[in-house]
Amino acid sequence: MKNVFLFSFLLLSSLAFSQNFDDIGLKHNQLMKELIEHFGSDVTKDNVAELSSNYLTNKEEYKSVSFTKFKDYSTPDVMLEELKDEISIESYNITKQDIESLEAMKDYNEVAEYVEERRQSVELNEGDKSIYLSFLSVLKHSAYLWDENGENAGQNIGGNGINAKINWWKVAGCDAVGAIGGGIIGGGNGALVGACVASACSGINQW
Repeated sequence: MKNVFLFSFLLLSSLAFSQNFDDIGLKHNQLMKELIEHFGSDVTKDNVAELSSNYLTNKEEYKSVSFTKFKDYSTPDVMLEELKDEISIESYNITKQDIESLEAMKDYNEVAEYVEERRQSVELNEGDKSIYLSFLSVLKHSAYLWDENGENAGQNIGGNGINAKINWWKVAGCDAVGAIGGGIIGGGNGALVGACVASACSGINQW
């Protein structure tokens, strides 16, 4: 399975890194804005995964995409544990350290600074580095999307304009781990869809 993991993320690089590091994170935020606008007042914790997946995979470019569907979207560390046997131990340990560091960060600016430092300093083999960079890109931009001092996506979730008091760093972490899980079996598009489904599920679970 780990050989499949490395191969699929070499394929991921053709989308995520074709222009620059930020591409996959920016695309994630664009899709999330569409998804949140699509949600009506009938979205719930019980149906959010299905609604998110159906909306995204009905888009022409994602019709045939595969992605990991997690058993539990509540926290990024729980999600990462579900992937422990699917990724290298080096990637697992580094990602676990990042997740543990998130809670102490005050806002998306701190996340962006942290991401840049990790992007430059962490050394991994080519396949593992591809997955790690997609994780970091989604983490950086998702933090901005969900932080109440950034784009504050929580105020619009459920289509009712009520601030959901979203724990932004927790959602950002879930998004980023969702990108890892999606990319394992679905390449670049799998990473995007996996991150967005994780984002919606984590956000709704806190609402």
